[in-house]
Amino acid sequence: MAKRRMFSNTICRSDDFLHMPCSTRCLYFHLGMEADDDGFVNSPKSIVRLCGCSQDDLKVLISKGFIIPFPSGIIAITAWKQNNYIQKDRYTETEYLEEKSMLAEKDNKSYYLKNNPCIQDVYSLETQISIDKISIDKTSIEERKTSEEESVRGETKLFAMPDVYHPPDEREFERLRQQQIEKLKKRD
Repeated sequence: MAKRRMFSNTICRSDDFLHMPCSTRCLYFHLGMEADDDGFVNSPKSIVRLCGCSQDDLKVLISKGFIIPFPSGIIAITAWKQNNYIQKDRYTETEYLEEKSMLAEKDNKSYYLKNNPCIQDVYSLETQISIDKISIDKTSIEERKTSEEESVRGETKLFAMPDVYHPPDEREFERLRQQQIEKLKKRD
């Protein structure tokens, strides 16, 4: 394993990166320090515990597209080759060749999943009714009415910042992950 790693200002000074909580950014740096020469980390959960972060920080990194998780528990750092250049005489290929074969590289040297197999059975989801979605829809309608009333009174708000950061739950996380995958597919 290398003793030195680099982090690109292009990645670490981006709005997407800086809008994450400090603990999530800290976790990204620790994962980068522990990654092999291809950007793979075999023990992300141990690193989460080691640096005092939470599983939610790992989920934020995944949903923002900074890391790619695999079913084996291994993760890949998406912008690894943007962050690090390793000379050929010092390079050691990863031992996670199966996971590496699932990835492709964009023109900007970032990783993305080649084929994203569907994990859930779509047909079984069609018959389920989500109470959360109904509640969200009702809340959205109420918020829309409130904002319309405020704009009638001349009290327009450009945006509202939450008081406390709440990481997405499992369903929201999966939805965000699918959106990121679709964005990546459209770019290619």
